[in-house]
Amino acid sequence: MKAEGVEPDHLTWAVLARHYASAGLIEKTEAILKVTICGYAQRNFVSPLCNTGLKKIEEAEAVFGMMSIKWKLIAQNYLVLLKIYTRHKMLDKGEVEKADDVLQRALQQQNKKPLFTTYMTIMEPYAKRGDVHNAEKIFYCLRQANHISKISLFRALAQAYKNAKLPAYGISERMKADNQFPNKALAGQLALVDPFRKTPVSDLLD
Repeated sequence: MKAEGVEPDHLTWAVLARHYASAGLIEKTEAILKVTICGYAQRNFVSPLCNTGLKKIEEAEAVFGMMSIKWKLIAQNYLVLLKIYTRHKMLDKGEVEKADDVLQRALQQQNKKPLFTTYMTIMEPYAKRGDVHNAEKIFYCLRQANHISKISLFRALAQAYKNAKLPAYGISERMKADNQFPNKALAGQLALVDPFRKTPVSDLLD
């Protein structure tokens, strides 16, 4: 089009930007936004990926909301919004449920599987506040997605039980089943949540 001297209209720019964004081509998407008159494509057609530089996260969510009405979103769109939450440190500020909801919607799509790090980004805040129920839920989702278990996954799970001050049954056995073995730090965590660990009171009872 450039070679022919043709100037794309707003709709053409929007279509190009949307497809670049869906493909994860950030630089190309941002380049289109810079030349789009009055930010039309940014407001109405572009993936939330283009809004990672916005100061207000609400604007990215607004674009995402409009997209969900206009188009059938794919997993990549949801994962992009999760990246925005992470970049803006929103999960550290208590927005983990919102990110979790986005993750669950992404899981309903069959075209792309979230990365292991995406699950952990949501699981770790749950673990820090001792939310065992949701930590276990993310653990289950991760396994359903056929991700290979890693030490970091079990470390987060153990932390959830520790912060909730609840005994954790079977974590060691689950690790063995996945051919994972605790390092020194994790072994210390597991000892604290072991329901059968020795305490001064248990010694007296013995």
